[in-house]
Amino acid sequence: MIRRWLNRVIHWAEEYHNESPLVCLPYVEMPTPLRFKVQPATGGTIVEIVHYDRKKDQEHVNLHIIPDTESDMPQAIAQIVTIELLKV
Repeated sequence: MIRRWLNRVIHWAEEYHNESPLVCLPYVEMPTPLRFKVQPATGGTIVEIVHYDRKKDQEHVNLHIIPDTESDMPQAIAQIVTIELLKV
């Protein structure tokens, strides 16, 4: 499911920018990256978002649960990531 969502995002980005295909780099140094893990669980899926605050030297961990009743998993993950990006 996530692979399909990522493929849609990549194809959308290629069409939107009307340029050459996106280049995937093995590692990019970002000032405040978000890391997330997706873990299947009984009754749903757990999404863990980790953000490091350099100013306070603290790591913030937020857990989100997507119930099995959610029909569009990639959309739910995209909403969670968007919410977390707005918090940063």
